Amino acid sequence: MNLHFRLGRALLLESHAAEVLAEARKEFEAELKLNPQDAVAEYEIGQILLTENKPADAGPHLERAVARSPDFPEALISLAKMRADSRKYADAIRMLEHAVELQPLNESAHYNLMLAYRNAGRGDDALREKAAIDKLQRPPQGEFTEFLKKLGEKAPSQ
Repeated sequence: MNLHFRLGRALLLESHAAEVLAEARKEFEAELKLNPQDAVAEYEIGQILLTENKPADAGPHLERAVARSPDFPEALISLAKMRADSRKYADAIRMLEHAVELQPLNESAHYNLMLAYRNAGRGDDALREKAAIDKLQRPPQGEFTEFLKKLGEKAPSQ
């Protein structure tokens, strides 16, 4: 089961050279013939097409991925970025807010939501997302972190 999908993923892990992308895409398309409801195969094809700078071709695949799996954060983010690029900020924001809801620690979701808010003229919301990103990127604090810092400090030379 999912043999074509697994082969496509293995190819992508091997390389992103043009010929490998084409071969991986064929495997994902073969998977869709066997399992037309496979949201992840649709997403992978969309990502390959984006990598090949074919956003018009990628869009329908990402649309189907989100339609088949509305709680698929990566597909939501990818489709939302396309919507934002087309200045469809309300759609992008809706999808990105859902992605952040699904994965609150996803920096990419927060970053793209920040951009969409900013571009939609929602400065306060953009600042809130910037603060969320800053918080995610801040190193953890606490007793163990302080212990590790002290281990890394050099003893003074005598």
